[in-house]
Amino acid sequence: MICYFYILFLAVGAIFFGACEHSSDKLVDSQKSPFYYITKRNEIVYKYKESIAGIPLGWKRTKLDADAKTFAVLSETYAKDKNNAYYIKNKFDADVESLVFVGSNYCKDKNNVYYKSIKITNADAASFDVKDSYARDKNHVFSSRFSDESNGKLAIINDANPDTYTKLGYGWSKDDLHYYYQDEKTDVDVHTFRLLTKNVGIDKESIYYFAGK
Repeated sequence: MICYFYILFLAVGAIFFGACEHSSDKLVDSQKSPFYYITKRNEIVYKYKESIAGIPLGWKRTKLDADAKTFAVLSETYAKDKNNAYYIKNKFDADVESLVFVGSNYCKDKNNVYYKSIKITNADAASFDVKDSYARDKNHVFSSRFSDESNGKLAIINDANPDTYTKLGYGWSKDDLHYYYQDEKTDVDVHTFRLLTKNVGIDKESIYYFAGK
């Protein structure tokens, strides 16, 4: 019990003094991210609320070695300045002039695609985009996981057509030729298949039960 009240005392103190010390911090772009702030000293910080065992301990701040005059927020977790690209609070190599956020955890520049700052080696940057929470380029539809993270390769949804692929919900998706369940192609008849529940479907030949992963 004593330990609990001691932690609570520290938490209250941290919240009070932290709030006083950094109350002048202002969000760089409140429309795009609640995490990137500029201080009264014209410094960029990445700031978020920290807690222990559910007890709030105030704000955790990390100063970025960033140029405040050119610092631009791209999304909740991506930013850039004239010299560097940032994912959360860490720098990563990219062409900052052409770097843009494309959706979910992806951004791209004129040369490469990045997923959580990791350079993707099997995607075409020029045609890459994110639609309805899935990623695609002119050749492939990608799963939101790596097939080979050490070499920057995203998992590809086999045979999926990037021009007609669409999400249906409950792990289901389809294109003009196939239905997919949890990113795996199924052998149902695409013209007559319909879902009865999120796990059960029927086509002209059979009833199917999909257990999931």
